[in-house]
Amino acid sequence: MSTLFALLLAAPLAAVLAAPSNAPGAPKAESAPAAPHGGAPYRGPSDPAPFNLLTLPPSAAADQLAASAPLPEDYARPQVPSWQDSAWDSPAPWEAWSAALAAPGEPASRVTLALIARAQGRYDAMWGHIEALPAGWARALIHDLHTPVLRDGQPALFTPPLPPFPRHDPTSNTLPPKRLTTFERVRVGESYVNIIVEDTPEGVEASLQWLAGPPLDIEVELPIPYERRTRILYFDWDRVEPGPDGALPRRHTIHVAPRPEQTDQDWVLWARCKPVWIAVPRLGATALPERLPDLKLATTAKDPWLERVRGFAALLEASLGVNATVAIEAAGAPAQRTHSPLRIDLTPGADREGRWLDLLSQVETAALAAGGREESR
Repeated sequence: MSTLFALLLAAPLAAVLAAPSNAPGAPKAESAPAAPHGGAPYRGPSDPAPFNLLTLPPSAAADQLAASAPLPEDYARPQVPSWQDSAWDSPAPWEAWSAALAAPGEPASRVTLALIARAQGRYDAMWGHIEALPAGWARALIHDLHTPVLRDGQPALFTPPLPPFPRHDPTSNTLPPKRLTTFERVRVGESYVNIIVEDTPEGVEASLQWLAGPPLDIEVELPIPYERRTRILYFDWDRVEPGPDGALPRRHTIHVAPRPEQTDQDWVLWARCKPVWIAVPRLGATALPERLPDLKLATTAKDPWLERVRGFAALLEASLGVNATVAIEAAGAPAQRTHSPLRIDLTPGADREGRWLDLLSQVETAALAAGGREESR
């Protein structure tokens, strides 16, 4: 790693986002490769436009991104583990979530809530939290979420969020905008790439295009919302085979390099998805906490997520004042359905992740609604 690049990594976020394309250390390009989808071409170090050109579909988040609000000096991105990480089996992330729900008016708390929602595949909730941020904080977080992360000795990691749902006037006699995010001339190490992320009814796609600098490897994780499941994964339209456990890989490493012999310069990772049927009770997200029922969180003694169930029970009590108990049931035993307390099935199964995350989304909505009523009193 060059000394100049190390200094660039250490620069404040505001300086990085505002860096002009004629900044020292920019790669020289002998020709101007065209950006995808009609975007402006990369013109080398003399180009006065900024390198990072991020475009969201028409939405409140896009309005925030376009605002001229200054970036906050005290912005910091907390470390939030992915939902698949075993860190959720410890109390720390649940306590951080409870603390953020207790102070949603604080920008740092909203950043935490947005990152938790993203880690759990609750992208609509993530964008809702971002839209509740001051414009400067929203701009900082949006750029942060769309920038690949450099890792020593490993490929750069790119885990983009699903684009926000586009705003559309049904009386305009026009087609709805695409749910598509473009990020042009992104600097990754010493290289520059274009990135496109698109959500369609059929699936989710990420496309990368090399622009300048040396070839590089980027490990990509597609943003699959918890309400959908990947059926088939394709890379450059070749089918990706499942691993030894029968599951498709969550991440795929892409070698991004020039393709002089081909017209198509994009590396495409595409997941064909299907909706997931989620059967969980409706807790009444707008009900006062005292009207919510006592809950019995049912699982088994050998459940690998048993500590996670206990963390969820603690979140319910801390955020909503709900009496939630963990009930250990025999594996394979008929479910004992009760209404007082209300039994919530968190036992292991193929559809458990969807049940979990739908329930967590309901709890978060109820906690925020309850907090808003308390503030208005």
